[in-house]
Amino acid sequence: MDDLITFIQDCPSPWHTVAEGVRRLERSGFRAVHEQEFPGEAAGGRYLSGADTLIAWYTAPGTPPGTPLRILTAHTDAAGLRVRPEPDGASAGWRRIRVAPHGPVPIAGWTDRDLGISGRITLIDGSSRLVGSDEPLVRLPHRGAGDPLWGLGGAQPDGLLSRITADADVDFYEVRDWELTLHDVQPPVRLGADREFLVGPRLDNLVALHAALTALAEAARYGPDPAGPVVPVLVAHGPAGVPPLGRTLHRATGRAPTGALAVALDLTAAAHPDEPDHGDDRPLPGGGPAVTSTGFLAACERAGVPWQRTAPTGAARCALGSSAAIADRLGVPVLDVGIAGLSPHAARALCGTTDVWLLTRALTAFATADDVDDREETAP
Repeated sequence: MDDLITFIQDCPSPWHTVAEGVRRLERSGFRAVHEQEFPGEAAGGRYLSGADTLIAWYTAPGTPPGTPLRILTAHTDAAGLRVRPEPDGASAGWRRIRVAPHGPVPIAGWTDRDLGISGRITLIDGSSRLVGSDEPLVRLPHRGAGDPLWGLGGAQPDGLLSRITADADVDFYEVRDWELTLHDVQPPVRLGADREFLVGPRLDNLVALHAALTALAEAARYGPDPAGPVVPVLVAHGPAGVPPLGRTLHRATGRAPTGALAVALDLTAAAHPDEPDHGDDRPLPGGGPAVTSTGFLAACERAGVPWQRTAPTGAARCALGSSAAIADRLGVPVLDVGIAGLSPHAARALCGTTDVWLLTRALTAFATADDVDDREETAP
């Protein structure tokens, strides 16, 4: 849990998330490759990274041809507020930052919070730089129209970019492009009578991604199950969704996606304490991974992890993106898997601390062995 909290604090934006994912993979012995130099069936851990996309896989020495892939998919971006291309505005004597919702954002869940700004700037030489800090910079007023406050007076053209570049020690005139997002600067905390809950920002993507990264590292550390070996793959995608990876994965791993299976990971809506009529088909924090089909149960059982069945449609759906769309992009069957939480798209969400550990254990089992039962109810 302490490692997850550190991960969340190190990942205020999707671009920071990819950079942190790369650092963690390299600490686990993974090496970078480029699309022009795919190693095929070479043994070891490899990764490809883009601005907000990360693909990694591990091939154990002596892995036989025809070994199926086990793919863990999660997203690097969180629902939130993105800074508009022309951000500097003003109203009623207040300086404001113009923002736009990214994803299904409940604006009320972002009001009256201390918010920072983070992201990536691209320089005229083509290089990029991560920017931002946990310094409180803006605040969205209660009952506001959606644009946060950050000073008094009239609009100042290039005011925000001047501040961001000055803080990053970058020449303002060297900036060609930029992408910025707002984030809650309050750190994640444990909550509850027995500290059984985790409350923090960006849980809707970072809990799942942290579990997937940990499972991949564990799979590389201990190797596949000799009785049913697999090649574990991580696909962490940005707001554009999962890229068409069938050919890429084939070239990268040297293995056709025949027999492959993927899970789409996310936070799923828990039974709400004020909506008892909708509680029967929604999971609760602490009860283990929430699944929409039986396909993931073999991994749960092998890991000794409890699980919860949840409705496959509507608000209780696990994955933020449609598993059918992910299946089309990957060319393999995809299962929805998640953990129960409250307010998944607000500035701060809640989930169960036990579920984080249980999900990681189940994903590690999924990424290390080919269970026949995993392929039940998995038609794309």
